[in-house]
Amino acid sequence: IGGDALAYGYLHADELTQKAFVQIPGSAQRLYKTGDLVQQRLDGTLAFVGRTDRQMKVRGYRVELGEIEARLNELGVQHAVCQMRNNRLIAFVSNGDPSALSAELAQGLPDYMVPSLIIQLEQFPLTPNGKIDRRALVDLEIGIAPAPSDEPPQGEVEATLAEIWTDILGLENIGRHANFFTIGGHSMLAIR
Repeated sequence: IGGDALAYGYLHADELTQKAFVQIPGSAQRLYKTGDLVQQRLDGTLAFVGRTDRQMKVRGYRVELGEIEARLNELGVQHAVCQMRNNRLIAFVSNGDPSALSAELAQGLPDYMVPSLIIQLEQFPLTPNGKIDRRALVDLEIGIAPAPSDEPPQGEVEATLAEIWTDILGLENIGRHANFFTIGGHSMLAIR
């Protein structure tokens, strides 16, 4: 991105500034590398394709998925891969109890960095080089897990909210004490 409102760089971080802010050759104009990967369509519009890094926006916060994976590794998980699916942060793990891992992550990470779903896989898909095939995980059918149900909704207001959340989040069995953001909601879905 560029323009008159572009910052001069990162405060007291010259190395980071040199990586992220680039000068257009033969011009006084500078651009900022956002990390977003886009494709220009025939009509000139830009379509978001993905990211050049592994940062994702979760509930309005930029999150480096590798940080969550590293924390899972510190908790004894041999292999961990985090992804975003339908605006939900999901972790695939090779070992460990998903509910215990979730509880431990909640003690050391902000709540928006705790995956709403942790799935244990018996075997990870691998590339020909023997590394975890992250792209194959994207195609892995996991279904839509029901929301943890504590108590069923009580009264007309709770029943109506549970019905709206079921529709917006694509989940079932939403309990009366469920947290909208913990079960996959975010600010844009809340507006809906």
